[in-house]
Amino acid sequence: MINPKTVKPDLIFKFQQLICLLFILVSSCSIQKASTQLEKMSEVELLRELNLVLSDSYSPTNLRPERQEYANRIRAEIIRKHPEWKANIVEAIYYNQAVTGMNRTQVEMVFGHPSRINRSFGAYGSDEQWVYVFRSIVGNSWIEQPFLFVYLRNGLLTGVQTLPAR
Repeated sequence: MINPKTVKPDLIFKFQQLICLLFILVSSCSIQKASTQLEKMSEVELLRELNLVLSDSYSPTNLRPERQEYANRIRAEIIRKHPEWKANIVEAIYYNQAVTGMNRTQVEMVFGHPSRINRSFGAYGSDEQWVYVFRSIVGNSWIEQPFLFVYLRNGLLTGVQTLPAR
């Protein structure tokens, strides 16, 4: 058993550095390992994986660099499976931007899966409002604040509305 009083502070600091390095190494290896398996996954599995990555952050377009890199690898694999997609749509997905005319899959690749979907049907077809919320704990309860609305008509993106932070 090691007596903490006899261990030098610089040795403790070096040990902490070693632990951090090991954590970084293990994290990067798991991302590399997962990226080699991406090509074997179906589109549904890839979208599910992308949604897990995007749900890590308050904003799907504001990820930690290593998560952003992994999300881009997943997006690239989905895009590879769809050579029929137009160049402007692919470019927008690459830059995490929404473009009018995107389909549901493409919108989900940019923003992730919505917290809620409101649907209505009328003379012009079906309309959907995708609601993205920021969840936080205040006291003993969850507070949900919508921060992004995405609008689709007949499965294609027609608009995006962001709300200012409160």
